[in-house]
Amino acid sequence: MNIRILKGVVCAAFLLAGLICGSEGMRGIMAQKGSVRPGPAMGNAECLACHGDPQAVKEADGKSSSIYVNEATFGQSVHGSNDCVSCHVDIREYPHDPAPQKVSCATCHEGMAQEQAASIHASTRVSGKPAAGCVDCHGNHEIFRKDDHRSKVNRFKIAETCAGCHTDEKVIRDYGLAPAHFIQNFRSSAHGKGMYDAGLSISATCSDC
Repeated sequence: MNIRILKGVVCAAFLLAGLICGSEGMRGIMAQKGSVRPGPAMGNAECLACHGDPQAVKEADGKSSSIYVNEATFGQSVHGSNDCVSCHVDIREYPHDPAPQKVSCATCHEGMAQEQAASIHASTRVSGKPAAGCVDCHGNHEIFRKDDHRSKVNRFKIAETCAGCHTDEKVIRDYGLAPAHFIQNFRSSAHGKGMYDAGLSISATCSDC
């Protein structure tokens, strides 16, 4: 066999092994922690058979919430090449019994999780009160790189993302936060005008101050 062809075959084999082991390696780590049951993992097509339906909902505590995952949007996200079970490591079959555990972003993003643990949001959760977590700011199945205009943490979107909670009257009342009109004040400030009117990404936004 031509040596170049042989090298190409070997490289391809290693690449394929890496892709397979990336997901299975993660599952192995979680299995050691006792959070994954043995058996074959579900494929994305199986998950999307239900979760790909825009009308799909789940009932919990008397409330309905969407469990829809837009396959096209997820495919374009930073996790688009991942298997569903790379994050939802405890899901092996349907129906999901017991109920799936909450995804731990720290499994892969340990450094960022440690940084976030020192935040006001994390300390609020430790005190027993609800507060923003990873998915509240970054999203879940539609996470994009921060330089992508679709990202919730794109510099031009950060104030809007923060406003999702910080303009909620109940949140403001329960936590004694600044009045909801702060977002309008920001937009009319020098920083806000620099960002939204002049399009300057270097203008300060919520996370800078």
